[in-house]
Amino acid sequence: MEFAQKTKNRAPIWSCNPTPGCIPTENNNLKYDLDYEYSDKVEQYDVISQSVTPNTLVKDVDKINFTISNGPNYDKTVIIPSLVGLSIDEAIKIIDENFLNNVIVNFIESDEERDIVLEQSKSGEMKRNDELVLTVSIGSLDSLASIKLKDLKNETEFKATLYLKRNNIKYEITYKFSSSIKKGHVISSNPKKGTEVNPGDTVKLVVSKGKKITVPDLKNMEMSEITKWIMENNLNIKYSDKYDSKIKLGNVISASKKQGEIVEEGSVIEIVVSKGQLKMKNFKTLNEFKNWANKYEIKYEVKEEFNDLENGKIIKTSIKSGDAINPSEKIIVYVSKGKAVKMPNLSGKTKNEASNICNESKIKCSFFIVKNLVPSAPSVM
Repeated sequence: MEFAQKTKNRAPIWSCNPTPGCIPTENNNLKYDLDYEYSDKVEQYDVISQSVTPNTLVKDVDKINFTISNGPNYDKTVIIPSLVGLSIDEAIKIIDENFLNNVIVNFIESDEERDIVLEQSKSGEMKRNDELVLTVSIGSLDSLASIKLKDLKNETEFKATLYLKRNNIKYEITYKFSSSIKKGHVISSNPKKGTEVNPGDTVKLVVSKGKKITVPDLKNMEMSEITKWIMENNLNIKYSDKYDSKIKLGNVISASKKQGEIVEEGSVIEIVVSKGQLKMKNFKTLNEFKNWANKYEIKYEVKEEFNDLENGKIIKTSIKSGDAINPSEKIIVYVSKGKAVKMPNLSGKTKNEASNICNESKIKCSFFIVKNLVPSAPSVM
């Protein structure tokens, strides 16, 4: 990742946009983090902003945060007016302005003027990715004439098929990887541009799946290498981390895609990074310990003992604070039952005397009256 210009030990931070290779960190020993943010203005995968002002000297920077565009948020709610009565070109302009990405346009024979929107499935408040179906007049089928096929290369699949449908031309689509044509855009058509096609004819389109991306061995790569690979291939990354007794701090524990798998642009790669070995902490209460142990799926056993500590307080644990935890090892937690109390001798005491002694000893005593029943003599016949 090269700077646009350098001076010895004083390379300035440059604001850079469209390519991952423009992020000037690798050759200058700078750390960087990537955040992704939806944007209607900045194209997907381009840099929206950076935490360090352009032209700042590298010697004054330890780390840079880059915000990368995720493109439009298609889950966003927008308000779409009635498109009925508009030409399909006017309707498409509104569709594009609102970033609707689930639009189906059907053409039917009608007495109405050609290319006029006759019906729409919904209007008003809707999400950008909600399905919107437009029914458009193709006029009289008898009035349709042959056309010379225009150049469809690099057109979006939606725009290319719309062009064919509005001329009552059928189409078939196959999808292929392409390193030169953007995903979702036409690679080629058969017949080619300039060929005369008639209504009812079929045009075969080849649409790009984006470049073919082969997943490397992510588990044996540094995080900086993974991030660079993600950006260079227009992928999205989702990080999480957890403690691991075997994987070194900062190394990859697992990845959602295995080495050799083929993925398309825009795919989400999930990476789990090691936080190193989990170590024992100090806990005061049993609930505090349980919440921690359950979170990290640690096995434990609770043993209660009388102790001078308050009831429910932790006396000790089988693993000392600061020691590494073996995930297969059970932790024994010793919990106080409170101070032990010796049972006083109540023999020969009256009920009131015994009750007072119990109260002074903080013992709950219950009393039962037992009648001295003498069995009656057997009756003599």
